[in-house]
Amino acid sequence: MTICNEQKLLQAALWYARQGWPVVPLHHVENGRCSCRRAAGKCKPGKHPRWNREDLLHGLRDATTDPELIHRWWDRWPLANVAVRTGPESGLWMLGPDGPEGIHALGELEQHLGLLPRTPQAKSGSGGQHLLFRWPEDGGIINADKHRDVPIDLRGEGGYFVAAPSCNANGPYVWEIKPTDCQVAEAPAPWIDWCRTKKKSSYRVNSSNLTAIEDRAVKYLAKIPEAISGQGGHKRTMYAARILVYGFDLGPEIGLQLLHQHYNPRCQPEWSEAELRHKCADADTKPFGEPRGWLLAGNPSNAAHSVPPLGVGTETETKEILKLTACSDLKARPVEEQWLLEGYFGRSMVTLFAALMKAGKTTWLASFLQAAQDGGKFIGKTVKPCRILYVTEEHESRWAERRDKLNLGDHVVFCIRPFMHKPTWAEWVQFVGELRETQEREEYDLIVFDTISNLWPVQNENDPPEVTKALMPLHSAIGDAGLLIVHHFRKSGGDEGTASRGTGAFAAWVDIIIELRRFNPTDHRDTRRVLTGLGRYEQTPPELVVKWEDGQYQAEGDRLQSQHNEIESALEEILPAEEADAKTVAELLDDWPRDGQPKRTALFDVLKKGHKANKYKRLGEGKRGKPYRYCVSVPSVPDNTVGTAGTETPTPSDEFAFCTHPSVGTETETVNAPGDATATLNPERSNKGPKESLGTETEGGGYVPPDADPAALDIPPEW
Repeated sequence: MTICNEQKLLQAALWYARQGWPVVPLHHVENGRCSCRRAAGKCKPGKHPRWNREDLLHGLRDATTDPELIHRWWDRWPLANVAVRTGPESGLWMLGPDGPEGIHALGELEQHLGLLPRTPQAKSGSGGQHLLFRWPEDGGIINADKHRDVPIDLRGEGGYFVAAPSCNANGPYVWEIKPTDCQVAEAPAPWIDWCRTKKKSSYRVNSSNLTAIEDRAVKYLAKIPEAISGQGGHKRTMYAARILVYGFDLGPEIGLQLLHQHYNPRCQPEWSEAELRHKCADADTKPFGEPRGWLLAGNPSNAAHSVPPLGVGTETETKEILKLTACSDLKARPVEEQWLLEGYFGRSMVTLFAALMKAGKTTWLASFLQAAQDGGKFIGKTVKPCRILYVTEEHESRWAERRDKLNLGDHVVFCIRPFMHKPTWAEWVQFVGELRETQEREEYDLIVFDTISNLWPVQNENDPPEVTKALMPLHSAIGDAGLLIVHHFRKSGGDEGTASRGTGAFAAWVDIIIELRRFNPTDHRDTRRVLTGLGRYEQTPPELVVKWEDGQYQAEGDRLQSQHNEIESALEEILPAEEADAKTVAELLDDWPRDGQPKRTALFDVLKKGHKANKYKRLGEGKRGKPYRYCVSVPSVPDNTVGTAGTETPTPSDEFAFCTHPSVGTETETVNAPGDATATLNPERSNKGPKESLGTETEGGGYVPPDADPAALDIPPEW
């Protein structure tokens, strides 16, 4: 689709601000995807606020009319869509018929409620409409989608609408009646009443029993702990609002009165009326896992006094537990689509990442965060761009240093030291509840706990019931996100898959276990680390060595491959270039340039493989008194027109490759290989019975089979 003009977006935002309408930047849509990079279906593309740690921490609450701040926002995000805040802050509310059905429903409503006056009106990207009206003096307009089951949306206090010339996935927003062509009108009273009236509930509250219900609601309210700032105050107050507005079905206005009069005086500090009104509006419109008026059903006495065990303020919702799904209705999701870091972390997966203290696990994770910003490759594995919530025990300054060093972006959001002490069980439950609300709102791809031992309330990590009790609520809190739990090894280190501290119930609960160890525990200068993987997925490597080099981690294969890489690197320093200086294995070990000589068998294995690959030249016979000696192999380039001993060079149609490397000082003879291709053989070797083979001797003393592929020998095809 067409991307909106950058300059027009900024000009529109500034114009709205001059009218006194606070604005905030939203994500934009490009190539059908939202700029937030969430997976399809995880957000409303181009319709939710952006975030920045410096000047846009609170989304809609940071909406402003300040031109300097607006310039700064759109300089940072020139394609950002424009949102205008509704409610008393802007003096606006929005009536939004959704698509052609909503426009038709609006016409039918006008027959019953009266015609709407001329007012600024925009066409939405999906073909609906946005009609703006002046905010009523007594407020009360809520935010609702499909208000009263009619395809008409409302945006009132605490809401916003996407304004022209923004674009969504379906197209641009366009003013049909511009705000410069007419003033914002006041909606007729019947329309305001219709917008204020919430959807009918299954239990109707009438005037005869209202007082009794209010009295019961106040008694219920008295049992809810007071809200204290910094100790889950929002959670407690929101629960109280839901009890009044939704549980007792008193509605947002009566609920606000009772909340302000009977609960707010106990809060520290007290909430403003606007804040309480906003909570009551949310309580009236957001699902709660219970039917509206559930505290009125059954025995009123029991409903009024059986207050859920809130602990320090966490809400308890009664939800359906036994949910049955037919086998044919099970939904499959290819594991390839779930991976965030192939083989290690993925959506809907739980990974336990364990290591000894100070072994470098957080440094490794910080490098992963860097790779996850734009995606690509990390330790040789595919990384998808993802949004991450990182809960850490470390001080903020440590992560600020890593941010500046690795240039980390706002795809990572941190929760710094949520507890200043070992949390109680009530605090843990409250924290998990707040995490669930945050995840429902933000939909992060990965949630990290680093490290879990200082973040959960478990006192005895060897107690399976206690550990399981702490872990189980996390399933519902993370939704479809991946969960990465960082933990420490036990002091003994433990065996593979059992090294993490505590009960085996922990390891059994997760999908993937990753253990990080030093490659050489005795050499702390060695920047290599070994990742051992166990899990349910075949993509998880059983072993991978990674090395910190040039500011990033590089994959080196398994332990054996890494050891061979190190030996090859040392050989580059000490292996002679000339045959006259060739060295034996013993001489190479004596000249070894680094601490810690390799085992003789490992060195011999590398030399043997290098010899076969024509990387190293091998001289001698490998016998006592005539040991093998090695030097760097330098292939000689034969003449392209004349072969050995006057033999003509075969044509490209020959079946066998032609490659001659006569040994220095060795008599050669020419023989005809099958297919009449000419090859040069060493007569000494050609007389060794069963070992005789038709082919070509390489510089290292080996033979190329007649049907060998030159590409496999790093030999140009024209040879």
